[in-house]
Amino acid sequence: EHRLAEVAEILQELGYDAYTEETEARQPALTAHNCVYHDLAKTHNEVCEFDITLLSSLLDANIEHKTCMARGDHCCRFIVHPKND
Repeated sequence: EHRLAEVAEILQELGYDAYTEETEARQPALTAHNCVYHDLAKTHNEVCEFDITLLSSLLDANIEHKTCMARGDHCCRFIVHPKND
């Protein structure tokens, strides 16, 4: 949880309106109500892979891109899943 909060702070420094939360299934998640790549991501959704890769690296976890503003959702939400060792 502490690491996730630190990542949210990093994203805020990069221009995201990002915060942590817990899903209904009690999974940790990171949500952003803006996307610094929104216009580009609408036509080149592979840009979203940058965020997924960054989060995966910073959190040492598997990241599920649950909702995406470029796909028409109201926010981008990334669910954090622990890596299976």
